[in-house]
Amino acid sequence: YKSVAFEYFRKVVAAVFNMEENDKKTVYQTLFIIAQINSPRILPAFSLYHLGQKEFMKDDIEIIRNNVKYYINLILRDKGIV
Repeated sequence: YKSVAFEYFRKVVAAVFNMEENDKKTVYQTLFIIAQINSPRILPAFSLYHLGQKEFMKDDIEIIRNNVKYYINLILRDKGIV
């Protein structure tokens, strides 16, 4: 499966982390970052349903945003970028 957005984002990840574009680590880093962003929407049964909600509220979005930032910062620290 090919996705223009995934291919572009993978190039960005490779450039930021100084990795080869087609390296397994780059592919997985890209996938994991996208998964962090998409997971609440992909699996609403594991988020909204258990929260007793039908949609994401402002505080939910902030929690998701902070989790994504935390994950990306961990990657950046691991690579010695920050």
